[in-house]
Amino acid sequence: MSNCDLTIVIPTFNEAHNVRNLYHALNSTLEIEESLEYLFVDDSTDELTREIIEELAQEDPRVRFIFRETNSGLATAIAEGMEAARGDYVCSMDADLQHPPQYINDLYRAVRFDGADIAVGSRYTNNGSAQGLTTFYRRISSHICRYAAYALLPSTRKTTDPGSGFYMTTKKAVDAKKLGRMFGYKILIEILVRNPELKVADVGYTFVGRQYDISKSTFRQGLLYFKHIVLLALSQRRLLAKKTNL
Repeated sequence: MSNCDLTIVIPTFNEAHNVRNLYHALNSTLEIEESLEYLFVDDSTDELTREIIEELAQEDPRVRFIFRETNSGLATAIAEGMEAARGDYVCSMDADLQHPPQYINDLYRAVRFDGADIAVGSRYTNNGSAQGLTTFYRRISSHICRYAAYALLPSTRKTTDPGSGFYMTTKKAVDAKKLGRMFGYKILIEILVRNPELKVADVGYTFVGRQYDISKSTFRQGLLYFKHIVLLALSQRRLLAKKTNL
């Protein structure tokens, strides 16, 4: 397969329990008739996740993978997947089944037919739900992170869910090579800040609970998130100052 219409980028980290279930869920719910591919970008430290992905690739030529030797973070995994995508349209989603695959149909329609440059799966818009945030700590942390982004980075106000990991864009609208040196796991914020001209559409979806093991969100990742948005804000201010002085 040298080219296709849609690439679904799926970063994985020790997701042996979820990969096959996600693959079957995608096949059973996608309504997209054009050609597509599933691109797994794997940072796993277990062997089983990679074995399952390799098995899927042998069974289905639409399955591709990138196995990375060092775990350099979710954001870089997604950026690498976006850059390697063969599709004109690129969807990013988690492998843990918290992003129900059926909503990809709505994201695709918003970008392909309704004129959006990027469609964001939002937990906080009409018809959206964050029920998968099962603890008070995770719910309050999500809101704090969201409003911190709004306060420091005005471009993120185009969506009700700038911390979403579920979205679709095009390779034409977002050049993955220009996203900068990222860390942490909230690449959508980076995309919105570095591409302020993008037309953004929110698509409500229900964020569901993990079926296996526990959330990989940690206090350290929270600190990286705040470091990320502060550095982005400083970068934007320096850029504005430079333009003002020209």
